[in-house]
Amino acid sequence: MVPATLGLAATQVNLLVSTIIASLLAQGSVSWLSYAFRLMQLPIGVFGVALATVSLPALSRAAVDRRPAGAQGNAVGDAAAGVRAHRCPPRCGSP
Repeated sequence: MVPATLGLAATQVNLLVSTIIASLLAQGSVSWLSYAFRLMQLPIGVFGVALATVSLPALSRAAVDRRPAGAQGNAVGDAAAGVRAHRCPPRCGSP
């Protein structure tokens, strides 16, 4: 829990400092920074939500059946493999 909290705090502090610096620059700089931050977070949100949605049923079943942590890790790994497989066509491009 602590590493996740520190990572999120670092992101927020970075955004705060960048916003303060951007406010000293030309008009519209804060808006561009905000748009860039949202664009950066888009793939994280799309694929993170997809991974969580796909893995939740398997993780819930593993928790109810009291399976070991390795089984839960396999569920997350399988979900991540599915997300990677669906990301491949856009990344590879079309001929």
